Amino acid sequence: MVKHKEDEKLPVFGEKPPIMDMWRLPSSSVWCTGNSLNNRVCKIRNICYNNKYQWFIVRNNASVLSNVPTTAEIINEGKPYIGLVEVSSVQDHPYTAWSYSEVSQFAPEFQNRKVRYHKDFTILYKRFHGSNIMHTLHDDVMPLFHHIRRYVGGSMPGWDHFEFNLKQHRLQFIDDYEVAETYRPFQYLTDMPIGLLSELNEDKELITCFRDATIGVKKLTTWYQYGFAGPQGPIPKFVNGLHVRMVADYFTTRLGLPVEDSYDEASDLMLKVWRGDQIPIDVKAVEAAGEKGVGKDYVGGDLIVILSRTRNRLISNEAALAEALEKKFRHQVVFMRNEDHSFEEQIILMRRAKVVVGMHGSILIMAMFCRKGTVLIEIYPWAVPSENYTPYKTMANLHGMYLVYRPLENKHPENTVSHEEWPEALGGIAHLPAEEQKKIKDTPTVPPHKCCVDPYWLFRIYQDTTLDIPEFEALLVDALQESARMIENLVKDGDATFLGVRDIMPPMVVGPMFSCVGEGRPAGSMWARWEEPWNGAKPDYYVVRTRIDGVENVEDPYTYYSTNTTELYVTGFKEGTGVIFSVKSIVGKEETAYGDEAICFV
Repeated sequence: MVKHKEDEKLPVFGEKPPIMDMWRLPSSSVWCTGNSLNNRVCKIRNICYNNKYQWFIVRNNASVLSNVPTTAEIINEGKPYIGLVEVSSVQDHPYTAWSYSEVSQFAPEFQNRKVRYHKDFTILYKRFHGSNIMHTLHDDVMPLFHHIRRYVGGSMPGWDHFEFNLKQHRLQFIDDYEVAETYRPFQYLTDMPIGLLSELNEDKELITCFRDATIGVKKLTTWYQYGFAGPQGPIPKFVNGLHVRMVADYFTTRLGLPVEDSYDEASDLMLKVWRGDQIPIDVKAVEAAGEKGVGKDYVGGDLIVILSRTRNRLISNEAALAEALEKKFRHQVVFMRNEDHSFEEQIILMRRAKVVVGMHGSILIMAMFCRKGTVLIEIYPWAVPSENYTPYKTMANLHGMYLVYRPLENKHPENTVSHEEWPEALGGIAHLPAEEQKKIKDTPTVPPHKCCVDPYWLFRIYQDTTLDIPEFEALLVDALQESARMIENLVKDGDATFLGVRDIMPPMVVGPMFSCVGEGRPAGSMWARWEEPWNGAKPDYYVVRTRIDGVENVEDPYTYYSTNTTELYVTGFKEGTGVIFSVKSIVGKEETAYGDEAICFV
């Protein structure tokens, strides 16, 4: 296996522009799409930053402000936090709401200043949780990937399958994280230097300006919310797993690994061994295991990967579990740990995995890199109800992911070790009154709660667990049987050995493609049209979702229509009503999310 060190430098091109003296700062313009804090994305010509004044634009008579709401309009959006855009994909959180201020070119404090002027296309972004791989991939990397596809595009010479040119944009983080533990994935999104906020603050007198920048991202791939306003759970929207796999395939390609999921008779070897079939030893699989393969009788190259934790929330008998699984299924078991394996090495292991096992925790997001048909088993400590904490179940079940998911709750309190004396953030409860401690310990299941410091949740989730190995093996066999059926159906439906060959992405209907026909249209009727998207397979048909503008506090405000043309005619509205609509396209069994919303006045 190739060792990819975390401190290994990826190619970086370009340098910081020199500092220059500017008598007058360049004027700014702002163009925004979207109609609310949650979906607004803005392109800004000349956005500037200074330690004292923070982010600002320079407005004069030449400035263009297109679809930029006024402060009153932003307040009237009714969001819990005031801002022009969200600078992360996490929605309705004070950390992500962002706005700029406006200054005059002629104000003395902005004349004759030292300025560093970046002319490269820049994406301004705020990492949500810079030391957590789940947040990094789900909240940051995947939304950024699709943002770069949309706003940068291009191609790489010699790498025509890349979704964008890595040398045509830079990332500028506007958060307080430095080069954190999960910085590595971002380095694959650009070949240019990544900017940190601390660098902008080094010289408190310096003004840094970015000639062309975007701020805000679409939430195309985000499927989970973390319970800031209520209990955590799936975001109620359609997320296409193929968009997640597109990101996974990009990283897989960058590592020189095949992205096609090739299956043959070896795909069911674990099941065949369990059934008692006589399978010869696979010499190559034994040799590939190195010293760990000496004396082993492995029959295939697939791996069982245990996502091992070393500090807390332990599987106390993981060594015994590994030994039992190797004996039962005659495949190598590998422990994957953040302390031992780089980001790249983890992807390599996920691509070889047939089974992935781990305690509930952020590293399970790495299963997004697994092949179709891979089994993912998530373990929950005693008294933690699996149905209330489902980010990885939701991911596995996304349309197009084709992962086999199983939760395993520890139902045996005697197989549990809790840590009352630990710090509060790690589930300790010794600081609480004795009565409250007793109540927490006597509660049989963690009650629903908000993020992120509920003591009932923390006390239980940081428990160590000794697995019931026969119980685990029975669950795994059931999951492997489902995997075999899934792969059989995928191969049959795709009529191909390599799964993924037929996965042509449906095109999204977005942006300025909409129009409303007015002349000759009867009062109270909507006649909407859109251009047929060119960037994907030809849609079989479209689904149009409509709602009435201004109608709020309705459980389900939407009405749905299907059409196999690029237009929709609907009657029966009150004259003068604004009808908001969006469109998704369907190709075979695949479908997109609904695109941008547009409005027609009938």
